[in-house]
Amino acid sequence: MKKKRGICHLCGKYTELTFEHVPPKSANNKERARLLTGKEIFDTKKLSIGKSLRYINQQQGAGNYTLCRECNNNTGDWYAKEYIKFANEIGYILTNKIDMKKAKGIGLDSDKLYFQRIIKQILCMFLSTIQPEYAMQFKDIREYVLNKDEIRFDTNKYRISMYLLKKYEISHSGVIGLLIKENEKAIIRKVAIMNLYPIGFILEIDPPEKNIEDTTDITKFTTLKYDELQNVVMTFTITDKYSLHNFTKKFIKENSNRSDN
Repeated sequence: MKKKRGICHLCGKYTELTFEHVPPKSANNKERARLLTGKEIFDTKKLSIGKSLRYINQQQGAGNYTLCRECNNNTGDWYAKEYIKFANEIGYILTNKIDMKKAKGIGLDSDKLYFQRIIKQILCMFLSTIQPEYAMQFKDIREYVLNKDEIRFDTNKYRISMYLLKKYEISHSGVIGLLIKENEKAIIRKVAIMNLYPIGFILEIDPPEKNIEDTTDITKFTTLKYDELQNVVMTFTITDKYSLHNFTKKFIKENSNRSDN
């Protein structure tokens, strides 16, 4: 197979790239995947005429050639294992411990998580789901992820939020402007969204004080040390509000209503 070369989304070197699974293979991403991306979801010309979504069929699981071999190996060793444990624990609770038709959320009480590693894996995945030229603009996030012992993170500039997904979805938006209604006013927030069943994440850039509705702010864990176990007692909402598939259906419905008037 022809080698793929490009800009590593993490270290920024132009080199041979390796396939980065998003999410990691052992976090429900081993089999063939149907990936929905922001490029497809926000093709307003296509959506306005009601054309079907085009999923990207990926034989080896969802992901792309985004990281050099060194960055892929390092982040896999440092962060991915802890994220896999966390995602699988969430998945087990959703599948075996609650009634998904009735439950609105779950409580997590765990003292066995290295949560800083989970946070850095999440940020590495965000970097892998945006264009490399854009990823280069987040030098502070890249440096934070590249150094496993780094604990400095600008919590005024970024917010990381989490929610749980009602249905299976693997999708990511890239960096977009998300229209949010707050206090009867519509405001635009600059965000990136990843739906990686069973968990969804939102990365906000220059966030306002108020957190996004139906999400849990996990930014505080960025300042933990690499080897610091954290007692996590939090509640996470189960929602499909930020599903990219739902965004599309809403857009088509709204535009269909306008055309009928």
